[in-house]
Amino acid sequence: MNLRFSPRVSGWFAGIKSLFDGSERPNDIEDDVALDVDPDGHQLYKEDIIADIHQKLEKSRTDKLPLEQQWILNSNFLVGNQYCDINIYRGRIEQLEPVYDWLERETHNHIAPLIETRIANLKKISYLMKVKPRTNEMDDYMKADVSTSILQYVQDNTNFEMKKNTMIAWNELCGSCFWLSWWDKDKGEKYAVETVTVIGEDGVEQKCEKAYYQGDIDYGLVTPYEVFPENVFKQGVEMQRYIILEQVKTVDEIYDLYGIRVKGTSVETFELTPLPSGGGLGYENTVMTLGHKSVDNAAKVITYFERPSRHLPNGKMVILIDDEQIVYYGDLPYGRIPLIQTICIEVAGQFFGKSVIESLIPLQKAFNGCISRLHEYIKRVAIQSHYVEEGSIDIEEYEEEGCAPGACLVYKRGTAPPTPIPNGQLPSEIM
Repeated sequence: MNLRFSPRVSGWFAGIKSLFDGSERPNDIEDDVALDVDPDGHQLYKEDIIADIHQKLEKSRTDKLPLEQQWILNSNFLVGNQYCDINIYRGRIEQLEPVYDWLERETHNHIAPLIETRIANLKKISYLMKVKPRTNEMDDYMKADVSTSILQYVQDNTNFEMKKNTMIAWNELCGSCFWLSWWDKDKGEKYAVETVTVIGEDGVEQKCEKAYYQGDIDYGLVTPYEVFPENVFKQGVEMQRYIILEQVKTVDEIYDLYGIRVKGTSVETFELTPLPSGGGLGYENTVMTLGHKSVDNAAKVITYFERPSRHLPNGKMVILIDDEQIVYYGDLPYGRIPLIQTICIEVAGQFFGKSVIESLIPLQKAFNGCISRLHEYIKRVAIQSHYVEEGSIDIEEYEEEGCAPGACLVYKRGTAPPTPIPNGQLPSEIM
């Protein structure tokens, strides 16, 4: 083994690493190896742990379903698909069919510019991390200054601004977003290089260099669709005994994170798709709606966090890939669940926040209805309707061609001539 060390050593990295770094992630665990014991002293095997995590995940998924439906409805109204609603009996978003084909059903989206304005204003705010001293002692002030410098260094080197803007968009859409922190052993300054021998695809031995890094803090965003708490009616991350993350990642992302090759499949996720919608009186328009799409060569990654308790003084963390492969099982390396939640509008007694869009949807529905009725009145004035005696005119010809300006409307001799249907005066208060 040939090692070459870098002369620079950053001692403060070791202190931070001790807070975040956990034990080495093992390879997939054998089925016949007992991993743990439950509070009653019974041994827990791989299948027991997987079954318990899936049971908790499905319970949380059921409790969270009404909230996800509201988030999808928010997305539809934001992109302009505003003639839809939640079917509480079928548990899905359904398009609202018009009572009559001639009803005006145009959308006049006021939600999108309002949300875009809010996001633009929130993006202007400059967030700068700062540590306040705990006491008035000079030593605490010095430690706070050093900690502030470290935090601002991390902020400048981790693309915080782009992540913040993405967080704001999710926060406005769903009412919540989450930051996940972890220790990345492949980041930071390189301190050693090892020459190793590997066997290539052609079976020939090759020598290559394997680098070792000091490691560094990293963080990313987790959408509310991927977060499954113990109880949706417990407010705050700290109140949850456990939180489960279910994420869809490609096989290449899984290999980069865990060094494990898995077989990818087709996994469903969300995307925006065009949808034809009736515009009224024979017209059609197209709106965008939130639908499903399949991601190829991907797999589900389930991460289970359980906070420290009397039974588990160090907490518990489990990483499960493709519903059957455990790549990590052990203590919670971070001392606490490493999730930070941001909320648009706080709701007392609920884990997830509320989006502004949810309050705007009833107003948007009323606005669309008022403008549509006004357009129908204008079309009735422009395209006059008539009273006709039965058999006096050719109804099919009249319905196909209408009554163009200057055209003659022929009626049968001996019958009453067609009479225009009077349109009432539109009250000025409506305008």
